[in-house]
Formats: sequence, C-alpha cells, structure tokens
Amino acid sequence: MKKRKIIIGVTGSLAAGKTSVTNEFVSLGATRVDADAIAHDLLAGNEEIKRKIRITFGPIVMEFGEVNSKKLALEVFSDREKLDKLCGIIHPLIIERVRRAVSDAESEIVVVDAPLLFESGLAEEMDMVVVVTADGETSIKRSAAKGISEVTARKIMASQMPLEDKIKMADHVIINEDEIEKIKEGVKKVWLKK
Repeated sequence: MKKRKIIIGVTGSLAAGKTSVTNEFVSLGATRVDADAIAHDLLAGNEEIKRKIRITFGPIVMEFGEVNSKKLALEVFSDREKLDKLCGIIHPLIIERVRRAVSDAESEIVVVDAPLLFESGLAEEMDMVVVVTADGETSIKRSAAKGISEVTARKIMASQMPLEDKIKMADHVIINEDEIEKIKEGVKKVWLKK
C-alpha cells in the first residue's frame, strides 16, 4: 500500500529566504512545488488569463501581447482592490496546478513554496506550515539584488498578510539572516517532526 504524502507549506515575507529553505528540504529528498513558478507560467502561457488581465487592467500592463509582470506589479501592489481582482483571476488556476503537482509527485514528502499560502487558502491543505522570516531591511536588500526596487518591495510587503499573523499560524518558524547552518538546522528540526 502506498504511503500518504506529507505536504509541508513554506511561506514568509518577500525575499525572506523561502527558496533557500525549500532547497534544504529538496536536498533531504522532498519534491518542490513552486507556486510562484506556476504563476509566472500561467501569466506567460495561458491566453484566457492574458485576456482577463488585459480587460481588467487595460493595455498598460501588456507589452507585445504579453503580460509585463513589472508593470502589473506596480499596478496591483499599490491598490488592494486591484490586487484582489488579480488574485481572483489567477489563484484558482494556481491552486489547481499546485494540487496536481502534489498529486503527481513521486516522493513521500512534498514542499509547497507559496508566498501567499495563507491568503490563497492553501495553508489548510498542508500537514505543516513553515514561515521563513528575515529582518525587513534585509528583505529590501535581497529584493534589490533580484531587480525589485525598494518602492515596489515595500508595496509588496505592505500588501501581504502581516508577518506576525503568519508566525502565529505557523507550525514552525525559521529565521533566515544568511546563516546557512541555521537554515539547515531549522529544516532538519521540521524534517524530524514529519
């Protein structure tokens, strides 16, 4: 009889180090499901989503028939109503793809890396939730290294659920201040409790 999969959700604030934590789980044998990668894939390849975004936000967020993610981010992260509209368009498909990827995973343990794990309702489908934290200024610096301006980074952070609320709902918290040994230690503690 096949063992039931254990699903670990990893979330946190912008540039807190979710990928570093997820990479550690993968190194221990887990399969990664990356909600951000799924979202980017949908924005690039799903014509129905592109059509809905063009109708909802206008041609300002489009470039040569494609969604310009940076322009879309500037549009939605400064307006809660617009962000909610975007989530309404894309979240159902992201959730569907995450569920399919979890189901298709060969390994016993699956790690779902999702910045909006709580906001999307996906946290309820996890066996464990890990929240990755970093100091706000550290997150701003890491965002800049990824090409995200300080203004945009602060807007994204302000639009997300407060980190304190995520921590209250977490099963585990891993603090990421660029000390890889502490990240490994935190991941191993979670791994042993699975």
